[in-house]
Order: sequence, then structure tokens, then C-alpha cells
Amino acid sequence: MVASDELPANSRAVMSAAPDSGTGRLFTGHGSVDLACGNCDQVIAQGLRETDELAHLVLQCNGCLTYNRTDL
Repeated sequence: MVASDELPANSRAVMSAAPDSGTGRLFTGHGSVDLACGNCDQVIAQGLRETDELAHLVLQCNGCLTYNRTDL
């Protein structure tokens, strides 16, 4: 593997919770929009103000470990 300061154009940042993080939520805010895992329905981001607040990220569910794209 070669280290680089630049990411490929089609890459995405992946956000995952520590195994002992409690609720497994990756984000908790004060809005009214929640994002649930597309595989197991566990809430992985709660209280967003807008659905695109976490756009272009991949969120890994702490429950089933499925990767969820946020830009669909």
C-alpha cells in the first residue's frame, strides 16, 4: 500500500462507532430527522436538521456492521 495525501476522486469517508460507545449512534443532534440502517433499522444518526447534513459519508451500523451511504 502506498500512502498519499490525496484520496481518489470516487472515495468516501467512513464513520463508525467504537464497539463500547453505548447506543451505537454516530451522530446525535437537535433536529427532527433520524437516519436508520438500511439493513437492520437501528438508528445510526439522530436529530439531524436536514437529510443531507451528513451527505457523502458512509456510516457503519454498530449493530449489524453494514455500510450505509448517506447520499442516496
